[in-house]
Amino acid sequence: TSGSRRRTRALGTFLLTQAALGTMLLAATLIFYGRYVRLNAIRPGFDTAGVTTAAIPMRGTRYRDTGSRWNLTNQFLERVRAIPGVEAAAVATLMPLSGGLMSAPYRVGAAASDSSATAVLRAVSPDFFSTLGIALRQGRVLDGGDGAQARPVVVVNEAFVAQAFGGRAPLGASVTLTPPGAADPRDFDIVGVVANAKEKDLQSAAAPIIYFSDAQASFPHTVLAFRSRGQPPVGAIRRALHELDPSLVLDHVGPLSETVRATYGLLFFQLNVLSMFAVSAVLLIAIGTYGAVTFVAASDAQASAVRFALGASRRELALGLVRRTARWSLSGCALGLGAIAALQPVARLVSGPGDLGATVGGAVVVLVVALCATVHPSLQASRVTALRAMQGP
Repeated sequence: TSGSRRRTRALGTFLLTQAALGTMLLAATLIFYGRYVRLNAIRPGFDTAGVTTAAIPMRGTRYRDTGSRWNLTNQFLERVRAIPGVEAAAVATLMPLSGGLMSAPYRVGAAASDSSATAVLRAVSPDFFSTLGIALRQGRVLDGGDGAQARPVVVVNEAFVAQAFGGRAPLGASVTLTPPGAADPRDFDIVGVVANAKEKDLQSAAAPIIYFSDAQASFPHTVLAFRSRGQPPVGAIRRALHELDPSLVLDHVGPLSETVRATYGLLFFQLNVLSMFAVSAVLLIAIGTYGAVTFVAASDAQASAVRFALGASRRELALGLVRRTARWSLSGCALGLGAIAALQPVARLVSGPGDLGATVGGAVVVLVVALCATVHPSLQASRVTALRAMQGP
């Protein structure tokens, strides 16, 4: 009848719409999950296992110059290394991925470089690279001999070598720049090259970095990093600092791994929200499809009974419903894929490039769920008799 056809069209539209929306939602979830997995697989260039960091705010005029800051941190590090459970300790102006970058233009005397080139500046104590597990590539790292009276030296990373030297040997060359706390430019000899460590975030290319000895350059920030076994002895370290200067405290104490995770915290939140919506969508698609097919089967029960009486097999009756559901759901999936393709330029601005496999995977999941939800009501609808045809709806 015309009423039955209208109901069937309405339910078909419902199945098509839910399949389209479900495809878009599941595809978005899978794309974000793929990005999350890829970010987790990126190596930051340093080892966070067992490493805890803490800021040491040095306010006032007492620690304004390089010598006074170095004297305090040097004594502090000696005490920290003597604490049971501490394997290594160092200080630096900032930690990788901490969000703060101090950069300055430089000039390389022995090799041509872009006059507008800049590099991130960081003062570190001698054990910084071993504490964070940053690998040495060439030359040597900074050590205790690189004091205030020694010749000025720096260690650079591989990104700096690529930017300033273009493949030429950097060891022995000098870098001219004005470090923080100095009034005039100074020449620093390059004595070592270390591996790249991520600075801004995990996805961006490694930034060129120049590492100074903390005895030769004064920076306004000091952060402690220590590697320990088991529970970090934060209390003992606080007491060691208090014994040196009761006015100083440890601030923002936490594992370095949390700093790394914070760089993709927003993505993790988005993934959790999308996952909840995606699971809800799958359940609603299953429930909606089951209910819609059951209603269609009940509405067409008399017509199915007549077909059965005229020779149609139960298998043909069940497959008829499955085909109709598959056609509606497949059309909805195609509509969802088309909408995703149309929205790709906007999606790239919001979340980066899409993923073809994830997009198709979302459509496949929707289609499989819809077909699985169709099986039971289709089998029920095929269990008709000729007597059912005579009874009416």
